[in-house]
Amino acid sequence: MDIKITQQPAILGLNIKSPETSIQKKDAVAKHNPASSKVQIQRNKGTVKVNNDAARQGIGIYDSGPFMKRMADKGQQIAFEGIARRVSEGHQMSDIHKNGFILPKIMANAAWDGTKSVGIKLKPSADVQGQPGSTKIDFKIQPFKMDASSSEFKVDLNWGKVGKYLEQKNYIDIEWTGSLIDLVR
Repeated sequence: MDIKITQQPAILGLNIKSPETSIQKKDAVAKHNPASSKVQIQRNKGTVKVNNDAARQGIGIYDSGPFMKRMADKGQQIAFEGIARRVSEGHQMSDIHKNGFILPKIMANAAWDGTKSVGIKLKPSADVQGQPGSTKIDFKIQPFKMDASSSEFKVDLNWGKVGKYLEQKNYIDIEWTGSLIDLVR
């Protein structure tokens, strides 16, 4: 007699669901007040007036218009005096026999016309007048305003799942075959 043993092991099945991670991010927001500060500057310029006419005239420098008129008047006066002197000298020399030594006298008078004097005069200084200036600054500072929110994160985590199931049961199948029992073997 023969014994036929068939053994079938059990088969297990696994159902694996992978882990999942989900991240959601909300951005940060910042808002500010764009109002700017104001600065206002007002300037009043200072003035300086210098009148140098008296100082220039003290050293003999004049404005051209009045100076030229004065020089023309003085030239005319000198010319009239010279003409009068020449006429007088001409009358004196017309009768040289009557006025015998007139030429040396005329020459002496023309060479030296009397006592000379020298004077020292101080030059007047310039007349300076001034008005100070001023600067006025007005400013208004606007407050800086800012609204902000930070970032937010939301994380969802699913760890996954392992499921097991029995796909096939284990079993042992024993069969007797044949009718003779051989004990020698």
